[in-house]
Amino acid sequence: DSGQPGAMELLARLVREYPAAAGAQEAWLRLGDDRFDAGDHAGSVPHYENAAGGNDPSLAAIALYKLGWARFADDGFAESGVAFSRLLDLLGDGAGAATRDGQAAPRASGPANLREEARDHMVQALLRAGGARAFADHVERVGARPWDERTLAAMADQAARYSLDDDAVACDELWLRRYPESPGALAAAERLVGALERGGKGEAARKARLE
Repeated sequence: DSGQPGAMELLARLVREYPAAAGAQEAWLRLGDDRFDAGDHAGSVPHYENAAGGNDPSLAAIALYKLGWARFADDGFAESGVAFSRLLDLLGDGAGAATRDGQAAPRASGPANLREEARDHMVQALLRAGGARAFADHVERVGARPWDERTLAAMADQAARYSLDDDAVACDELWLRRYPESPGALAAAERLVGALERGGKGEAARKARLE
């Protein structure tokens, strides 16, 4: 905290020689921050991963948040989405919380805006990772989560906002295939028609409107 020279070397020695020490998790976090602040995003990743695996859920939440940004900064968008999904698990956003050795993991306390940030960053990461295809790969990798419908709908909205109409169409088509009986189906169908119309695909828009 005081910025004394050699502090990082001491923290590195702490985690190396006393990995079970009470301060080891925070030491891993500080080591990650040091690499991240220096622009070495890839170098920060293993430190954040170690911090995320510690017993203090609040420190783990910070580590996962930073891990998501480290991956994002190096264009590792799919991995970034996974990190933010892990953060939502830890924050207890609905069912399907993360487990540790078969037992429910302790949940981190955190303000609602941290959850909102994690959701938004996951949407941005998955859009950049490939949109609808990246979402499908993500769900197959981490498993279904309670926020999947909301995430895919937000991806469609964001794509439309950025005038990425083909991506918006793909997201809404996937949404309707996966959740045809969910309450948001009509809204997804309306978004799909709008994206097709904006993209100049009048015949496809008419067909989608009839369907």
